[in-house]
Amino acid sequence: MKLKKIDIKEINGFRLGNAEDPEAGTGVTVILAEDGAVAGVDVRGGAPATRETDLIRSENTVEKINAVVLSGGSAFGLEAASGVMRALAEKGQGFKVGDITVPIVAGASLFDLQVGRNDVFPDVMMGAEAVHNAYEDSFESGNHGAGTGASVGKMLGMDRAMKTGLGTFACGDELIQVGAISAVNACADIYNGAGNIIAGLRNAGGNDIQGTVKVLKGMIHPESKPDLDLYEIRRMAEEESKSALAESEPESTGNEKDDIARALMASYELEQAQIAMEESRTEPEPEIEPETESIQPAEHNEEPVMTADFETEQDHPEDAYLDDDFAEETCPASDTESEEGEITSFAEEEPEKTEELPLQTEEPVGSFEESPSLYSEVSEANEEEEPEPEEDDEYQLTQEDRDDMGYDIAFNTTISCVITNAIITKAQANKLASILHDAYARAIKPVHTTMDGDTIFVLSTCTQEVNFDAFAALATDVLQYAIIDGAHSAESAYGLPAARDIIRK
Repeated sequence: MKLKKIDIKEINGFRLGNAEDPEAGTGVTVILAEDGAVAGVDVRGGAPATRETDLIRSENTVEKINAVVLSGGSAFGLEAASGVMRALAEKGQGFKVGDITVPIVAGASLFDLQVGRNDVFPDVMMGAEAVHNAYEDSFESGNHGAGTGASVGKMLGMDRAMKTGLGTFACGDELIQVGAISAVNACADIYNGAGNIIAGLRNAGGNDIQGTVKVLKGMIHPESKPDLDLYEIRRMAEEESKSALAESEPESTGNEKDDIARALMASYELEQAQIAMEESRTEPEPEIEPETESIQPAEHNEEPVMTADFETEQDHPEDAYLDDDFAEETCPASDTESEEGEITSFAEEEPEKTEELPLQTEEPVGSFEESPSLYSEVSEANEEEEPEPEEDDEYQLTQEDRDDMGYDIAFNTTISCVITNAIITKAQANKLASILHDAYARAIKPVHTTMDGDTIFVLSTCTQEVNFDAFAALATDVLQYAIIDGAHSAESAYGLPAARDIIRK
């Protein structure tokens, strides 16, 4: 049989329901297993808010549970599970102890207190309402349930974040069924199946996605200076080069970037002349044939002069690695226009420099590394300066951004539940929950930070035999797609744009 996408509500043995307070920006999602379900759980984040996860451990008594509750409200929101318990007890569902019925309800909450209101949380009444809606078949993805106040890209504060929501995905054939529900709420960013960022940390202008990983790479060392310093250095280099051009070639081409390229070359030629003059003063004349005297200064140096000023990726493979890595984390929608054409036009004006120009064309004109005189002064203080960032100034960290790294990071948790009819043991359910974090790693970057409480539940009605490893691979894909849907299905709210507002399809 061939697997096909199905509605998650078609999976037999489960009921799904939402309840939310849109004004407060919080809500509850409940996954009910009327006849009980074998359960597993795995918590990886550094700041979880969970309930009854110890009960699900393989060595503990209870084999099946009755519900999983995903809620907003941080730890306050765990109260909603009590409402789910009461509603299920009224229906006679739960673990039987003589004449007493105790519904087994596990849950996890995410941090959404920075949207809507921070004094309203999912409570007993909202939990009971979610159960009622599950029996009324009232369930939607997007800005509903636990996804009502969900958001991502909060490493620099909520001003740069984006709206996400509750995502779902399911597939099956005539035998096996598997689906996932995910409330997508992370410090970091969401990536699609092609590895492209679709929701996350926005740039300073708020109109494009910058990406959390790109920012963090510049903040590894506590003493790291903001990327803005590099732009100040580049500005100084451009001004210095323009001044050199004004002295040697005062006429402008009318193209600012072409002028900068000509200025850089003029600065380079000036410095080379100074180097040659110094060498002629200090070095004794070699006793060789006259025709070889002209190349003696270059032979005296251990490396050609060009490599000291115009470094290539082959000279510094570690810089090439960073460039490639940074490019991978850049949103495709925010690519800057290439400036190679402008450099080529300069080469046509100065044909005698054609052997030197390819070194300039490897990077945008006006970059820090293309200014030899300034580079020689700064390199002694910082020999391993980071590669030149993108030209778009909106993508650069300000000092205020850098301060926010330590004082305005929200607590977050992407909480999910995979439901299926595959026959698995309690131990296998827990193992599966562990494997499913691969889906988080594919769709969320960086994942499992100290500010996240990432939690995954597994529920199975155990009616269809499966090859466990093959099924685990399928379930991982399903959860990955549910997380992606959490970005695509969300709508802008609480001043936060959603993926559909920024990503052009």
